[in-house]
Amino acid sequence: MRISARVEARGLLRAGWNTVAVLVVLAAAITADLSVVAVWDSVVERSWPYRSPQEVVEVRVVPTSPAGAGARRSSGLNDEEIAALRRQSASFSWIGSHSFAEVVPGDRTGRRSYSVGVLGEGLLDMLGTAPALGRSFAPEDHVAPARGATGTTRLSRIGQPVALLSHSFWSSAFAASPEVVDSEIVLDGAPVRVLGVMPPAFFFPAPSTSLWMPMRRPAPGGGEIGRPIAWYSAIGRLAPGRSPAEAAAEVSTILRNTETAFSLRRDAGARVIVEPIGEARTAGVRPLLALLRAGGWLFALAAAVSCAGLRLSRTAAERSATETRFVLGASLADELFGAGLRIVVVAGLAFAAAVFAAPYLLEWFRRFATPAAFAEDWAVGPAALLSGLAAATLVAALAEIPSLAARLRLRRDPRRPRSAGDAGGRRTLRLLLIVGTAAATVALTLTALLGMNARRLFAGRGGYSDTNLVQLSVDFQGRSPAARTLHHEKIAALESGADRLRHLEAVGYADTLPDDRSGRTVAAGPTERHVDPRTRPAGPSRRLRRVSADLLGVLGIPLREGRGIEAADHPPAEPVVVVDRNYEGHSDEPVRLDEVRAFLGVGAARVVGIAEPVREFPSGASTPAAYQHIAREPSGPGLRRAELVAGLHEKPTPERVAALAAVAEAADPVLRVRRAETVRARRLRFLGPGVLAGAALGAFAVAGLLLAVFGAVGSVLDEAASRRKATAVRRALGASEGDVVRETTRRTACTLFAGAGLGGFSGFVASRLVANRIPWVETGDPLIYLVPVAAVLLLGGAASLWSARRAVRSEPWTALTSL
Repeated sequence: MRISARVEARGLLRAGWNTVAVLVVLAAAITADLSVVAVWDSVVERSWPYRSPQEVVEVRVVPTSPAGAGARRSSGLNDEEIAALRRQSASFSWIGSHSFAEVVPGDRTGRRSYSVGVLGEGLLDMLGTAPALGRSFAPEDHVAPARGATGTTRLSRIGQPVALLSHSFWSSAFAASPEVVDSEIVLDGAPVRVLGVMPPAFFFPAPSTSLWMPMRRPAPGGGEIGRPIAWYSAIGRLAPGRSPAEAAAEVSTILRNTETAFSLRRDAGARVIVEPIGEARTAGVRPLLALLRAGGWLFALAAAVSCAGLRLSRTAAERSATETRFVLGASLADELFGAGLRIVVVAGLAFAAAVFAAPYLLEWFRRFATPAAFAEDWAVGPAALLSGLAAATLVAALAEIPSLAARLRLRRDPRRPRSAGDAGGRRTLRLLLIVGTAAATVALTLTALLGMNARRLFAGRGGYSDTNLVQLSVDFQGRSPAARTLHHEKIAALESGADRLRHLEAVGYADTLPDDRSGRTVAAGPTERHVDPRTRPAGPSRRLRRVSADLLGVLGIPLREGRGIEAADHPPAEPVVVVDRNYEGHSDEPVRLDEVRAFLGVGAARVVGIAEPVREFPSGASTPAAYQHIAREPSGPGLRRAELVAGLHEKPTPERVAALAAVAEAADPVLRVRRAETVRARRLRFLGPGVLAGAALGAFAVAGLLLAVFGAVGSVLDEAASRRKATAVRRALGASEGDVVRETTRRTACTLFAGAGLGGFSGFVASRLVANRIPWVETGDPLIYLVPVAAVLLLGGAASLWSARRAVRSEPWTALTSL
């Protein structure tokens, strides 16, 4: 055995570039596997910092019919429905609600805004969590403060102005000083008393939440006509012995039979979903991470094929040495021991290289991650290490099998002709090459699918391009009691900020951007306004966008007819609207230019323009929209915040974005910039895990394509070695080099065509499955499927021709005398 070990070690060293190529290919595949498993374990298999987290569930109502989906986009419940479940449900030992908000610190230092979790009464006790410093919320903290009381907040869902801080926020903003407990901090211009600091591991509902405030206790009989309906995220703990499916069935029955509830009563096709909190929190990213894992497996297959081709070509080159070993008495055990030693050495070296490289790949992945993906927790843990070691051993074994089979056939009959002896090995290699080529084609297809769809979204498929656009999200002095700004004063502040920026860039502003799903929704019906949503008729919903003059021009949204909103449309001028083409098509009667008609939320107005529709980002839904001058007093909720958009002449830098925010804030003390970023950055946040999956699959696809090329090279070299004598005879008899090259590459070319065809079909099926899970993905472009197949065939064919020409480019008489 010791002699065999030395022989195998010398063989690997003599192989030179072949051994290095095998190690590089295998290390790349294992690096991908380690990284993907690390992300999967950190997100899907993570330990949630709650008591018995499998019993903590989220309750959602998902509308399925067009009327239900349009009438209410939210999938939460309102306070009356949660109260009904609290009274009647036997499936929960506790059920309540939570919401979220954003606040701006009083000194405006560091981050511009912080995420706030608004927690229902008893929620922290249900989670089994208590502050590490100070105390938790008491029942009296959920009582609404007296109207006009000093230091109260205008955020309607919050009770008393008290807060709990996250450990990270406490450490970064207050230097982990225990004196902050029972002190006051300023948030949104109002004083808030700090009750305590939560433990380091605690987060809810997301790691980005910086502090928590108590939710206001609902007033009895709060669903009276005229009162705004508030929607919340419902969360509960299952009662002993109850399953999520049983709880969902009971919740559905209660909501359909409760008069004051209308989540299900207005949408017959809606369904209730009760999910453990871990599944609910990772539902958006789980399918894409599963896609990444599949991509990692495809990459491993391609790596196995490439390594098998390289090892088999080396076995052919060492045929004489192998025959000599068998003549000198090498046994079957020696051969098996040598193969096992090669597998262990190659897998061990590749695994060590992957452990070193995986953290760098994870760091690159973080550039495309979102807070929901728990990117800060990504690390190569024990589970990832075991998976990577197993993958390295498996891929190395698969790569060694064809070479071992060729050696064993030669051992049984050393005098057997080379072409006959290794026919089975070549068939195995071709089969592996088909699988590897198909795997590379599928990975390329999925990359093209995500990449081309994302590029079209960014380039304006949704209605406008995000190139060089900066978005400043502003509100009006927060929610402090002093912020009693009238509507015309808010518009004056926005105009003042825009004027400051117009000296530098083209600027417009709106309540929400045209591709944002958070715009005001109004439902179609025979009257202009329905106060109570429970009596509002179901029908196709429409958006009402309040925009400044020239905003459509700044965004580059084309007009089909007429003109856009102009400065002259400012009150007291005649009310006018611009509708998009979808609004025209969804009306009972077509909307005509210059006609006067009643619009929901607007009243009587004249149509001055018809614009192209804008899709919501990133879902791709296109809700009909009407645009109104933002200066007109709204008939519904007042203007709470706005978006300033600047179109730059050059690519915006972070310093330029920060400077624009400072200019806007300096224009009027009423304005507070909560977030300053490019429109592309906002869209990247919305695409989130899809961008991460696309980037990772892109890396896998490029590497997989190279591995398929290596596999083709190994196949051609093996074919050339098996036909060495016949090739020399043909060249001596006058055959041209081109004829020999074509004959050598014929079988490999057929194999590449078979693998690319199988991969193209599999990629088509996989793309349909992906499109069903990601709303912004469309599969109709034939280039998504043709480009990957063409790339595999062109690169594989070019590599085959190159390797074949090098293999047969020798003097025939020299080759004959060496046989």
